[in-house]
This record gives sequence, structure tokens and C-alpha cells, in this order.
Amino acid sequence: MGKIDIHAHYLPEIYRNTLLENGVNAQAVPLWSEESQLAFMNEYGIDYSILSLSAPHFHFHDIDETAALARKINEFGAMLHEKFPGRFGFASVLPFPDIQMCVKEIEYSAVHLKNRIFGMLTNYEGVYLGDDSIVPIYEKLNEIGAVVILHPADPVPANNNIKLNSALMDYFFDTTRAVTNMIVNGTILKYSNIKFVIPHGGALLTVLSDRLSVLSKAIGMKDMKVEQCLQSLYYDLAGVSMPKQYDLLLETTDTTHLLYGTDYPYTPNQLYSAFLEAMEEKIPDQYKKMIYSENAKALIHF
Repeated sequence: MGKIDIHAHYLPEIYRNTLLENGVNAQAVPLWSEESQLAFMNEYGIDYSILSLSAPHFHFHDIDETAALARKINEFGAMLHEKFPGRFGFASVLPFPDIQMCVKEIEYSAVHLKNRIFGMLTNYEGVYLGDDSIVPIYEKLNEIGAVVILHPADPVPANNNIKLNSALMDYFFDTTRAVTNMIVNGTILKYSNIKFVIPHGGALLTVLSDRLSVLSKAIGMKDMKVEQCLQSLYYDLAGVSMPKQYDLLLETTDTTHLLYGTDYPYTPNQLYSAFLEAMEEKIPDQYKKMIYSENAKALIHF
């Protein structure tokens, strides 16, 4: 059974070098190549991968440099898509923090690169998804019916007195914070043509859904339609999402909104093999084809 991987990462050389030149630890940016990606896909029966950037974002100093780098990364993704037909798609990146440049890059990707899939981090220098300043971006994404794949970033502000790797828990908290912020601010309901993909089994959203729904009403907030918002989202199963998160997801949405993901190359092969085994054991056979490929085909019109 061929799979479609909605949560796979690539690290173009220009992106990786920019991070290293600006002091990002080399351990945080693994080596990647199209050959290694294809080898991984072939080993695990993956027909097609949507490649996106992980954290951190690549804006460090000059916004013009950031915009130029975003364009080069997106054109590299388009090149891979053309070079390996039927194997790679890509999520275009945006040159935050300049909102108008982001809008221009959305237009360029949609018109010239024929791509309506975009990758966004949960926050950019402390500006979280759902913030009013991002409205022009949502309007443009909504206009083209974009698919937006979220990925967590380090939370801002971070408590530097707590020495914990962000992957242990902060990424889950930041995903939950960003999506909750979008629910509170009405982003998901207002821009309903955008299909949001939430990583890592929805992080903590499924655990907090009842609390969000009940407490929002108890403290006098307008009806945020929490259940409706969470049902409309898509969720990838990358990372450690078995078995508890899977069960909670089925109480939050239905199997048509669950997507397969690997988190390669940030998840090494040996660890991924264990994740896949857990996935195989947990997901009933009648839903595997749907989750492994059919839902993604319907979402990205593959």
C-alpha cells in the first residue's frame, strides 16, 4: 500500500547554511539530500512526500535577505517537484515578519510555482498564528483555498532557566497555543477555505478541547464553536501519537481528517520503525488506506 507523507522535512543547502552561519546548533539541522529522502521513502513504502521546513525560521537580520531566501527555497521545492514527478510535493515558506512580502510570496507560489500548499510555524518572534497582524496573509490564503501545514517553533518567551529540549513538550504546548489563539480570534471559522494541518496528532488540543469549550462560555466569551473548529482541522500522526492521541482524535474529529506523517529526517529510521509498528497495530485495517493515502489525496488534489 503506497503512502503519502504529509509531514516530511527537507533542508536545502542554502537554508541549512544560513542557520549554521547564524549560530544554530548543527545538531538541530540534520544533513539531508534528495537521495536519502527517496531511500527512506522506498524503504517504508511511501509513494509521495510533501516536503516542508521545520523550525527554526530563517529570518535573522535583513528582511530583503529573508525574502530572497524564501524565494530560493520555494524554487528549490518546485525543482524537486518537477525533477521527481509523482514523488515530491512541497510547502512554500513565507518571509516573516514582513506581512506584505508574505502576501507577495503567496501570490508568486500560487501563480508561478502552481503551489497552494504552505508551511507556517506556530509563532514568528512571538507573533502567534491568529494575531490580527497576520490577517492579510489569511485573506490571501483563503482566496486561493490553500492547505497550511503547521509546525511548532520554540515558545516565546521561553524560560531559559528550564533546561528542556523543546521537542520533549514545548513543541506540543506551542502548537496548542497557536491553534487555540486561532480559535479564540475566529481565524478558523472566518477563513474556512484554508485547510489547516495540525502536527503530531493535534498536540494537546484533544486533551484541552472540553476545557476550552466549557470555560470559554463560563468566563463570558462569545461562542467560539470549539468543537466545530477542531472537527474541521486535519491532523497528522507523525511522532509519538500512538495509542492515546489516536483515541482522543477520534473523539474530536473523524478518520477522514487523519493523515500519515513521518517527521523524517528529524526522526531517525530506527525510531520511526517503532512508530510505524505502533501505528500499524493501532489503526484498524479498514481505515489504513484512508489515513495512509486517500485523505491526503483528497486534501491536496493529488
